[in-house]
Amino acid sequence: MEVIQVDYTEDMQRALNYIEEHLYQELSLEEIANQVGLSKFHFQRVFKRQLNTGIYKYIQQRRMANASLLLLNSDMKIIDIALLSGFSSQEAFSIFFKLYYL
Repeated sequence: MEVIQVDYTEDMQRALNYIEEHLYQELSLEEIANQVGLSKFHFQRVFKRQLNTGIYKYIQQRRMANASLLLLNSDMKIIDIALLSGFSSQEAFSIFFKLYYL
């Protein structure tokens, strides 16, 4: 029996584009999987295999990268940066910031 390899590159690119476009909103695994036409369980496996990281970890990394740019290049208040970057509060942002940078 021959194993057929499926190329999910286009699906993952569509998922990454969707994440970037909606990074500042609450995102769910099911919502992103629906955008590429896969079940959430299959999408999660493919995402991990293709990008070598979990979906939620990837989203948090992207949010932190955007927040870091704002911290460095603006005079915005931290609470504003946190909310603009998709975090629910300044406290949530502070927790993730410490996990990533300290």
